[in-house]
Amino acid sequence: MAVKRSLLLFFFAAWFLWFIVSLASGGYGVWVDISKRGVLAYHATVGLFEAIGRAVFYWINFTAPFAVDVGNLLKNANNKLDWPKRILIIGIALSILIVQVAVKGFLYHKQNVKRVAFQCSIIVFAPALYVVLGRLPNPEMWASGILQLITSVKRRWS
Repeated sequence: MAVKRSLLLFFFAAWFLWFIVSLASGGYGVWVDISKRGVLAYHATVGLFEAIGRAVFYWINFTAPFAVDVGNLLKNANNKLDWPKRILIIGIALSILIVQVAVKGFLYHKQNVKRVAFQCSIIVFAPALYVVLGRLPNPEMWASGILQLITSVKRRWS
């Protein structure tokens, strides 16, 4: 959860005002106390970042042999392949990535995809239906029956 900049500015301004009032009322003793607390906070912060740095170093050290072995394996496999096979593997990898992105997009825009697919099915199936009906014996009979079906569906949905 992100903290708003105005909230941080308000907190810093309130702390600074408290510090000035405490310094004015308590004198040098307040300055010494706040200085000691600031030094302790500084050392704790330095220790925290040193610990994070050590943790990152040791995790890299832990996983580096695996990464080196996988890199060597991929390098050896790549050296054994000729250029058409390399291009084929890159194409397959890109195709998988494109399909993954397309599926994610379809799932995000599911309702719109259904509408577009329905419209596209009309564009594809209407000419196919026309061709099939033209090849059947007595196409006028089939055409009138389909026309009655379409008008009845239209009346029901109106």
